[in-house]
Amino acid sequence: MAILGLARSGMSAAILLLKHGAKVTVSDAVDNKKLRERAEQLRKLGADVELGIHNEAALRDADEIIVSPGVPTDIPVLLWVKANRPDLSIISE
Repeated sequence: MAILGLARSGMSAAILLLKHGAKVTVSDAVDNKKLRERAEQLRKLGADVELGIHNEAALRDADEIIVSPGVPTDIPVLLWVKANRPDLSIISE
């Protein structure tokens, strides 16, 4: 499961999925102190987290993608998914 965006919705989704045993990768294009703290918390729970970039590599093995409400739907990584992984479910609020 891949999650784009590590604000409130992305953080909550990641914690819920991790508690249910899912393999979770979280990506946020922003890299700041608050997100680094959240990333560290999720890493301790077993998530892979990347900050400062959204890239296709994080989505290649995903079964589904959860897109946080603040993430625009026309960013390059989502356009890549639509073009190269049309079978991949994209979920958003």
